Amino acid sequence: MLSVDHYELIRRKHLIDGLNLRAISRELGHSRKTIRKALAHGTPPGYRRHQPAVSPVMDKVAGIVDAWREQDKTQPPKQRHTAQRIYERLRDEHGFTGSTSTVRRYVCKLKATGQEVFMPLQFDPGEEAQVDPRVWHTGWLIENGVQRKAQFFCMRMCYSKA
Repeated sequence: MLSVDHYELIRRKHLIDGLNLRAISRELGHSRKTIRKALAHGTPPGYRRHQPAVSPVMDKVAGIVDAWREQDKTQPPKQRHTAQRIYERLRDEHGFTGSTSTVRRYVCKLKATGQEVFMPLQFDPGEEAQVDPRVWHTGWLIENGVQRKAQFFCMRMCYSKA
């Protein structure tokens, strides 16, 4: 799998240097299919499973857990099922043979809200800057031939990163 650095190098060679797929493939030793993928995506795509993971123990009781979680939506927060309570009820009422961590993983998967969200940050020149308030420095300045002590800090502009 290519790293982010390789993706950047491939994209730079194609977009800035103007090399075609075959030339980049020959120079870097990657297949043209890999080069196409790097040009299509700005960053490497994460790992993706081809098929969902099989969970034979949890699949038998998944409907019961889903029903309990659905009922919990109408209950006050203090009266809702925790993963531990779900495990105990499954074990006592339905003869569940799995472990508590299996139930916790399943409940955690149900609570997942969805996809990752990105909000690109864009700043106009001079609009925003960042300063670490804990990093004040003391140094010596020579101004008009006179040496004096001064305090200063480092500030980074968000637009130019300077």
